[in-house]
Amino acid sequence: MDRSTITRKLAQLACLALVFGLGSGIVFSQDTDRKILKRVEPEYPAVLRDKGIGGVVKLRVTVRPDGTVKDVQTIGGNAVLVEAGTRAVKQWRFSPSDKEAPVEVTFHFGPRQ
Repeated sequence: MDRSTITRKLAQLACLALVFGLGSGIVFSQDTDRKILKRVEPEYPAVLRDKGIGGVVKLRVTVRPDGTVKDVQTIGGNAVLVEAGTRAVKQWRFSPSDKEAPVEVTFHFGPRQ
């Protein structure tokens, strides 16, 4: 494994530890070199939060060269949580680049303890 893969895996493990170990709400991780300039947090749907239902949402976001979000595709997750994550990530803005780029975004929704 190369250094960036190891770093990414450690970041993902840290996010999982936060969600399941400390009971935090929404934790985000991304797989990109593009900096997020504007980040909107997804709203944890009350109907799921109140019932203690959490989950992981994985999205593939296509970012235009100007940093705006062109498209969001679902990789996996509960449909209600995917909708919340998609609504939020469509409002994000990334640093400009020379070309369009895919970015994988993961949201971890977990009930507070």
